[in-house]
Amino acid sequence: MKNYFVYGAGGHALVVMNTEEICGYKITGFIDDFDHREDRKVLGKRVFSPDAVQPGDIVFMGFGNNA
Repeated sequence: MKNYFVYGAGGHALVVMNTEEICGYKITGFIDDFDHREDRKVLGKRVFSPDAVQPGDIVFMGFGNNA
């Protein structure tokens, strides 16, 4: 099964997730290098470690400095 992730779990990642879901992608969750506790969720979606990404998964970039 192919998973769709957003790399990042901040404000820009939320915008990317909303955009991708409007385009028809079902986002599995977020990827975060630093804060990927099993119980952490953003907008009801789990935050995973980068190790969760498997070959064939799609990762949308959702990080940046919006300042």
